[in-house]
Amino acid sequence: MSRTVRIGVDVGGTFTDLLLHDPRRGLMRPGKLPTTPHAPNEAITEGIARLLCETSTAPRTSRASCTAPPW
Repeated sequence: MSRTVRIGVDVGGTFTDLLLHDPRRGLMRPGKLPTTPHAPNEAITEGIARLLCETSTAPRTSRASCTAPPW
């Protein structure tokens, strides 16, 4: 059985805000990291990996690991 989890990202000048929403589990989990202006993708990918780990959400691929420290 597949599950749809949505992740929203807002890259700002100071912080990158994220929100994971899993309607099946009734879960909404926010996250926040400092923005990385030289490479915005770094904060985005780190933030997504953290949200997946913190919510025990398995990614579709095994490339993500759950070694990121808590917020």
